[in-house]
Amino acid sequence: MGGSDIATLSKLSTNIVALCDVDDVRAAGTFQAHPQAKRYKDFHEMLDKEDIDAVLVDTPDHSHARASIEAMKADMTADGYANLHGAFLRAERFAYADLPRPLQH
Repeated sequence: MGGSDIATLSKLSTNIVALCDVDDVRAAGTFQAHPQAKRYKDFHEMLDKEDIDAVLVDTPDHSHARASIEAMKADMTADGYANLHGAFLRAERFAYADLPRPLQH
């Protein structure tokens, strides 16, 4: 989980309702900084259970597209940072994802 990205959002008075990370040890500081946020290990479960407006995807590069597409299919705004390695393959996944609305920049 991108602890520095979450910290930045917190400074902007963002309401962080849920956090998802498969590694409790690595995410411990972020979890402790946001005790009000529900914790998840599976982003699918989080997207299904929470009332979320936007998602910050801060995962290893190979999983950015999948998590972002699932959030957008659920009509949520998704944002994240990934390097450009494999960007064309990920872009192809977005192109064929059958999203509920057009992508906006």
